[in-house]
Amino acid sequence: GKTWREADTPPYVFNDVYFDTPQSGLATRYAMGAFSSTIEFMTYDAAANTWKKTHEAPAGCVRVLRDADNRQRWCVTSGSSILNYEAGKWLAEFAVN
Repeated sequence: GKTWREADTPPYVFNDVYFDTPQSGLATRYAMGAFSSTIEFMTYDAAANTWKKTHEAPAGCVRVLRDADNRQRWCVTSGSSILNYEAGKWLAEFAVN
């Protein structure tokens, strides 16, 4: 308990929070609209003890999956396609015909 420090939570409605170190965390949240929601990706800023949005999932993304390093990297769309977030872009990994 001597080294424990309270950390801020991501804005509601958050879906998933993962810390790989006390200073480094990732989260996803649902930004709710009147008739739809968007999945937002966030990173933890330990110096400011706050969360910052890094990017959004494309429209139609309904679920986020992790890779072997626990990074939230893949998006499953409502049409069952899989998109991969690589180098700042969403690219088709698997498309349903």
